[in-house]
Amino acid sequence: MLELVHFVILYVISPEGELLKFIHEFTEPMTLWECGDFMEFERDKWAVYNEEINRWVMNNGSGHMIAHECVQDENRM
Repeated sequence: MLELVHFVILYVISPEGELLKFIHEFTEPMTLWECGDFMEFERDKWAVYNEEINRWVMNNGSGHMIAHECVQDENRM
């Protein structure tokens, strides 16, 4: 959990059923653990949880957030 990560990828299903990827690059590397905490906080800014459909709905109308992935940039290690 102490591995450094450099960006997070949000996976979103569009209303048309297409898988979209949104990349958010960090200004400073953070640990995998910190990335998880970051997503807990930021997810509420980017999406709203809809209990009726049991999904996170993106605020920008791009679809439903289904997952995120904290990723290392091998070129920055």
